[in-house]
Amino acid sequence: HMSATVRVIEPRHPGLPHRFRELWTYRRLIPFFSKQYIRKRYINTYLGWWWLPLRPVLEVGARVLLFGALLKVPSEGVPYLIFLLVGMSCWQLFQGGLYWATRSTELNKRFLGKIYLPRLLLLVSSISVELLELFMFAVIIALVVGFYAILDGVVYVQLGPGLLIALAGYLMAIGLVWALGLFTSVYGAQSRDMRFALTRILAFWFFITPVLYPISIVPEQFRTLMALNPMTGPVELVKWGLLGVGEVQPLAVTASLATIATIGVAGLFFFASSEAAAVDNL
Repeated sequence: HMSATVRVIEPRHPGLPHRFRELWTYRRLIPFFSKQYIRKRYINTYLGWWWLPLRPVLEVGARVLLFGALLKVPSEGVPYLIFLLVGMSCWQLFQGGLYWATRSTELNKRFLGKIYLPRLLLLVSSISVELLELFMFAVIIALVVGFYAILDGVVYVQLGPGLLIALAGYLMAIGLVWALGLFTSVYGAQSRDMRFALTRILAFWFFITPVLYPISIVPEQFRTLMALNPMTGPVELVKWGLLGVGEVQPLAVTASLATIATIGVAGLFFFASSEAAAVDNL
């Protein structure tokens, strides 16, 4: 005779270990929600999927003209366009990732109203939009590097162990997104103020992170302060790993990892205690 699978539905258990067990149990839903976020990104737009290559081009284009051509910001022997594309790929992963993480509960209210879902799963899946954009950045960087290889006879990107260092930088940016998202997704579900505040904070944060400029032009007395910015470490790791430029200060990497760990642990406790109230307010 056929044996049917029996699934026992139990009341929710308190505590973080249970949250992670739930995330593992429901892991097959991550691709589904990842596609939902990507669809929401491009739905109701005239250009649709064309926005995928257009966004990085528009993000970088104006800045290259202003900071590269007009202000002649140094870029450590690498064409400014490549320097900026590489830095922006890491920053956009963080900035865009945090936007989607903040909206992760709010955007899925129709699902949350019908079925039980671990809210952590919605937060984890939300990075998918920016992973797709990161892939697009990689394609554009490859094309631009190819163009300069023909023009200058120099391949400006390092294809070697440095890729692992760059990967570590990208993973740290994602870690910071998830750590902060544990707080912002709860507040973002309750009011739009969180989103508006975040836009202003990120606009300021961008300029104190060495994306548009190398850290070498920052006056010596401000470098320690800049190293404490939790996005300095990831951006510098990516630039150093892919281009061999910049300086990876141990303080910057330590500060970033310590921030991710501290905010992440505090965020998990906060998220676990607040998520139900956040969903009730949807």
